[in-house]
Parts: sequence; C-alpha cells; structure tokens
Amino acid sequence: MKVFTSTFENAFPAPKNHLFFDIETTGLSADRNMVYLIGCAWHDGSTWQFCQWFSDSREAEKDVLQAFAAHTVSFDTLVHFNGDTFDLPFLTKRYHKHRISSGLELLHSLDLYKAVKPLKKLLGLNDLKLKSLERFLGIEREDKFTGGQLIEVYDIYLGTHDPKLEHFLMLHNEEDIQAMPSLLPFLEYGPWKEADFSFQSITQESYLTSEGALRQEAFIQFHSEQKVPHPFISHHISGAVLAARDQQLTLRLPIYKGTLKHFYPNYRDYYYLPLECRAIHKSVGEFVDKAYREKATAANCYIAKEGTFLPLPSSCLEPSFQTEVKDKHYYAECDEALLQSPEQATAFVQGWLSRFTSGK
Repeated sequence: MKVFTSTFENAFPAPKNHLFFDIETTGLSADRNMVYLIGCAWHDGSTWQFCQWFSDSREAEKDVLQAFAAHTVSFDTLVHFNGDTFDLPFLTKRYHKHRISSGLELLHSLDLYKAVKPLKKLLGLNDLKLKSLERFLGIEREDKFTGGQLIEVYDIYLGTHDPKLEHFLMLHNEEDIQAMPSLLPFLEYGPWKEADFSFQSITQESYLTSEGALRQEAFIQFHSEQKVPHPFISHHISGAVLAARDQQLTLRLPIYKGTLKHFYPNYRDYYYLPLECRAIHKSVGEFVDKAYREKATAANCYIAKEGTFLPLPSSCLEPSFQTEVKDKHYYAECDEALLQSPEQATAFVQGWLSRFTSGK
C-alpha cells in the first residue's frame, strides 16, 4: 500500500467533522471487483488536508480499507458524490469480505448528488456528472479520464508499476475529491428558493417572431433576501426565462393580449346572464328578470376582461384568469400593483421557481 498526503486550496471551508471521500474500483460489482484507491479531504480549521491510500498490488486492498476505517473515527459525517448509491454499499461489501469492522454505519452521510439532482431542470444542467457540475461552476481540471477508463490503466500499472500511470490514477481521484467542496453551494439553492422576494420593476418590450408576428414580453425584476449560490439562466417550456445573479432575479414572461375569464368559485351561488356573457351573484341576480338569467354552471360562472396579462405559475394570485374553466394555464393582469405586496411577490417568484424545478 502507498500513502500520499498533501494540502490544497479551496474557497469553501467545511466543518472539521466532515470528511469528503471518493473511491476507485476495478468494476461495478463489489462481489467480483476490488477497491484500489480511497482518497479523502477535510478542513482542519485553517486549510484543506488531503490523503490517498493506494493498492499497489491486489493484496493491498485490505490495508487500504483498514487505513480508511482508522481515519474515519475522527469524523462524524461522510461527504460524497452519489456515495449512497455506489461508494458506501461497495465499501460495506468489501469490508465484510475481508472481515473488517468499518464503522461506516456510525457516520452521517451527506450525498452531494442528492442535493443537486432536484436542481437539474432549474439550473439547465444537461446531466449530473461531476465534471458537468464543475463546468457549471467554472472549474477546470487537468484530468481527462473517467473512472471506467482508468480500470484498464490500473490493470496495466499492476504489471509495470509505471510512475506515469500511477500519476494518472492518483490525479483523477484527487481532482474528484478536491472539487467536492466547491459543490457545497448547491446545498444553498434550497434555502434560496424559499427566501422572500420583493418586487422592483416591470418593463414591456416588443419583438418579431421568426414568422414576422409582433409579440410582447415582460421583464420583471425582483430582489432576494439571499444571494443566489451561483448565477444561472434557465428556460421553461412555457417560454418563460429566469436569470439569477447575486440578489437579483429577472423573469422574462410572454405577454398575453386579448380577452380572458375570471371564474368564480361556488358556481351554485351565481346566475349567468346570457345577453351580457357574465355571471353575477344571486344576491344581485334576484333583481334581474328571470327571462334574462339562468343558473350558472362551472363553465359559464365568470366575468370576462380584455387587456394585457402575465402568465402565472399557478392560481397563486387573485384574481386569476383563464381561457376556459378547465384550462390549467392561469394569468394575471399585467399591473405593477399585483406584485407590490411582499407576500404576493414571493408567492409569484416561488411558484415560478417550482415550475422551473419540475420542468412542467
């Protein structure tokens, strides 16, 4: 077994009881394959420390596992990327095979992959590979290999012990681990999405579609109580676009111009006036001649309005408008007063953040 130690720089400190780790294996099955490298990093309060245990022979796996188990006793939380699915189950089986007590079950698990996964659509990520997340954060790495490609490199190394091959094996694991603390900002997107937002301004702009039709869109600016962990721009299937940087959030929404309907709840309490194409409450409708009124239904219990409307993420604001009662798309009048209330503004933004997150 070989042991490599060093320090490195990273702008994101972590609690001293958190241990970041990653493993390299000769395959995906813990029953048939082995762990040939375990690397870990931790912040000692002043700098980042780094350590790797390397199986320079197949027989050295047991030594690597024992060394890692002994090291983890100083920590209470293991931080990893998709380790709940792969690394930890794989290690558990290998410890069991060698009849070694790992103590891993006594440690808390913090899977950064699980923190990022719900953000994929919101942040416009193509996939959730570690290297893809690093590119999103603007992190460049020297290593060009994948873990799978290095299995063959390790097999060749066992026959040659070539220092260059050893360097490539170490480098991949090293860069994976040293990038992990940089993923910590992803944990902050949850609190940021739940923060309060205040309305700042709304502007309307016109543009020509590729077919030459004139359309309008609204740019709505909001201020957040919290800083976005990392700036991003996201596109939604509805045509909405979201951009966030620092404490600013901008929503670009297509504007609907025309006539929409506001449907009243409890249609049994209303009459419908066919000549006026609108519904009125029975307390008022009682004074209308019976020849000019009828019992309202869910489909005609509305008041129509012509104007300029913004799409809503849901029926989160009132009054909301629809084209028909069963339409799941909701609109609100394009009016600054609609978002002046902090509660209304926050509901509006958080509703759109939820839709961007779900992609629906």
